[in-house]
Amino acid sequence: MAYGKVEENFYSRSEVRGLSFFGKSVLIYLLVNHHRNFIGLYFLPHSYAIEDLDISLQQYKDALNEIAEAGLIFYDEKEKTIFVAINLEHNPLNSEKQIKGAINLIKEIRSVRLLQEFEKRNPIDTLSIPYGKGMQGVPIEEEVKEDIKEKEKLKETSSSSQEKTVAEKENIKYYTNISKYEIDVETYKLSRARVLTSAGVDKHKAQVQAKAEADRLFVLEEEGR
Repeated sequence: MAYGKVEENFYSRSEVRGLSFFGKSVLIYLLVNHHRNFIGLYFLPHSYAIEDLDISLQQYKDALNEIAEAGLIFYDEKEKTIFVAINLEHNPLNSEKQIKGAINLIKEIRSVRLLQEFEKRNPIDTLSIPYGKGMQGVPIEEEVKEDIKEKEKLKETSSSSQEKTVAEKENIKYYTNISKYEIDVETYKLSRARVLTSAGVDKHKAQVQAKAEADRLFVLEEEGR
C-alpha cells in the first residue's frame, strides 16, 4: 500500500507554525491522502477532500487559501488539480524508477500553471537521487519540457474553441441516477481511472474500464437531435 511521509520537523517550520489548526490539518492531509501521487501534483476536487476530512466546503476552502498564501501549495480550480510544493521535501525521489514514474505523472497534468510551479521548485533536468552521503543528479528527458510547451500552445488556442466545447457539454445528458449533478465525461473518465489505479488495477486496464463505464453512463446527443 502506498503511503505519504511527513518529516518530524514538520511543525517546526516557520511557515507551518503560522497556520491555524485547520490549516495544519489540511496540509498534512494533502501530504498523505489516498488520492495523492508521489510527486505531490495530482487531481483533487474539493468534494474528495471534504468527504475525507468530514468538514464543510467553506472550512476546507479557507484552509486551502491560508496554505496557498503561505506558499506551500498551489491549486488550479479549472483543472481541479493541486500541487503540494513541499511534498518532495518529505517524500524525495529515491530511485531511477521513481524518476521515470515522475515523468509519466507530469505528462498527465493538464494545468500549465501548476506544471510551471512544479518545474520552478523541482527543475526537470536537475532532479536528483540521493546515493549514500552524496547526491548524484539524474537528468530527466527533454520530452517533458516539450510536453509543457505543447500544453501552453493548446491553452493559447483553447479560447477559439470555447463556444464549441460549451455546446458539446450542453449535449451531454445525465443518463442514470449515479449523481444529482451533470458530470463532464472526460473528467469522469480521468477521475475514475485514478480511483481504479489507486485500488491496484493496472493503469491500462483502469483507463479501458473507466472509458467503458463512461460510455454506459453518458449519452452524447448529436447536434439538432
